[in-house]
Amino acid sequence: MSNTSTFIYVENQRHELPTDEISAEEIRRLGNIPPDNKIFRETAGDEPDPEAPSTGLFKVHHGEKFYAVPPGVFGAVQIDEECTDLIARYGGQIQLTSDGQRYLLLQEFPLGAAWNPPIAPLAVRITGYPEAQLDGFYVPGTVRLASGAQPTNASLSAVFGPDLWWAFSYHPQGWRPGKHTLRSFLGFVQQRFVEGR
Repeated sequence: MSNTSTFIYVENQRHELPTDEISAEEIRRLGNIPPDNKIFRETAGDEPDPEAPSTGLFKVHHGEKFYAVPPGVFGAVQIDEECTDLIARYGGQIQLTSDGQRYLLLQEFPLGAAWNPPIAPLAVRITGYPEAQLDGFYVPGTVRLASGAQPTNASLSAVFGPDLWWAFSYHPQGWRPGKHTLRSFLGFVQQRFVEGR
């Protein structure tokens, strides 16, 4: 064991450690975290935050942040409830593709005045969600900017059958399982459309 002292954050609370090693059990104790919650290490960048090792000691870095996610956040119930609410709001359905991917297809999503048409179908690939980060969205290839220009940072690809859709590669910064949802992802998507580019 190292004899270097360090500090970490557990559920936004700072804790001084006598060494640079800790166990998941100790993190649970520091944060008063129930045993059925998953513990994640917050990381920079677009990749989903990794789950902390569940057994043994592991090294930590100065100022590293850990947070817990209740078990109810993971699973089909949350996804189904979110999809049902969004479909009720925008119309649409869950669409399965021949390669086994699962999409939420919303029929009338508001793109805004910068787009033609201002309301159009929108698809989000939800395979692996909520454990996996949502990382892109699609609109029909007929959608253009109000100026007639094509959208930037988007490519035409066949999502559903032979029709080409604009595939927007879009990775919200700081995605955290249990904190961000389909609804908050659609908030990011709407911000992207407001930019009108």
